[in-house]
Amino acid sequence: MNTESGLMSLWAQGDMVTRFVAVLLLIMSLASWMVILRGFLAGR
Repeated sequence: MNTESGLMSLWAQGDMVTRFVAVLLLIMSLASWMVILRGFLAGR
């Protein structure tokens, strides 16, 4: 039985929907950090 886990396993075994959701979550995470940093730097 293959019990490998992790991001590489998810990417290798995932279908198109899984990969789309992973990329979407990465983009939204980066956008959130940009907003947080912009607000922090504007408040200085």
